[in-house]
Order: sequence, then structure tokens, then C-alpha cells
Amino acid sequence: MEDRIFDRLLDGAEAVLRDMTEDRQHGLRRELDERIAQLVHDLETSPELRARGEQLKQDLLSQQQLREWVTVAWSDLKAQLRTAAADPDSALRVRVADAISSAGARLRGDPGLQAMVDNGAETAVRYVVERFHGEIASLVTGTIARWDGEETARRLELLLGPDLQFIRINGTVVGGAAGLVLHSIAQALS
Repeated sequence: MEDRIFDRLLDGAEAVLRDMTEDRQHGLRRELDERIAQLVHDLETSPELRARGEQLKQDLLSQQQLREWVTVAWSDLKAQLRTAAADPDSALRVRVADAISSAGARLRGDPGLQAMVDNGAETAVRYVVERFHGEIASLVTGTIARWDGEETARRLELLLGPDLQFIRINGTVVGGAAGLVLHSIAQALS
């Protein structure tokens, strides 16, 4: 008997929800929409609700169990991502490779998108340089200062191999040409 009552209540609730979904003018749907809109407005404008939200956030963040759960969940997620990233046949790697390939194909064929990406990259670089130029300069200077000159030269020679001689010759030729041009300009101006 109790099961039949529960089933009838459940069927009735499903029917009401289905009606609300299908009929935008359904009375309960309109009332729900109005209440949601009012809640959004109140959340945006009410100092009391904002204070209660902040207090709720602080209460949640102060819970040791929540912090432990988040730590475990994050560790598990990282382990799963690392495992998937290490497996060449994993769905993650296949999807990421497909997404990158698809984005590259779209970028190659869409000049408007190319311009948008170029502008976005330029804006991002300008922002970083303008905001963090001191930190970037310190990082580069500090990194280079820690380099051992002989070790760096040895690694570059190993890395570049036969191309190193070509680079040296080109550097000499280009440097000589630039010097010749600058000397010619200075002679012409004096």
C-alpha cells in the first residue's frame, strides 16, 4: 500500500515537472523563474546575503574534513591525469591530440581567427611585460648569473652540434655586415 502511494506521488511529481518543462507559461514555472530572478537580484545587491554567503564560505573552508576531502580528491585527480597522460592510447591523450589538431586546422583555414589569436597573444604579452617587466628581468638576470660559462658552452655545443659552426659563421658575417653599414652611415654623415 505504501509503495503504491509513493509511486503515485512520484508519478505526479514527474508529471508536474514535465508540464513545467514543456510549458513556458506554466504557473509553477513562472513562479519558480520569478523566485530565481529575485534570488539572483538579492545575491547581487543585498549586503546581508553577501555577509551570510561569506560566513558560509568561511565555515566551509574552516572544516578540516572538507580540506582533507579536497586534498584527497585533488591527489587522486592528479594521479589519474598523470596515468592517462603517460598512456599514448588513453582517451585523454587521444582527445587532447584531436582537439589540438582540430584547433590547428581551424586556425590554419580561418584568417579572422588567426588575427584574433595574434591580437590576443600580443595583448597577453604586452600585459605581462608591462606588469611584470621587473620580475622578468630579475628572473632572467638571476638565471644567467647562475650559469657556468664553460658548462653552458659545452651543452650548447652538444645540443647544436654541427650547426654551431654555421651559427658562428653567420654571426660573424651578419655582425661584420652590420658594422660595415653602421661605419658607412657614420662616414656619410660626417
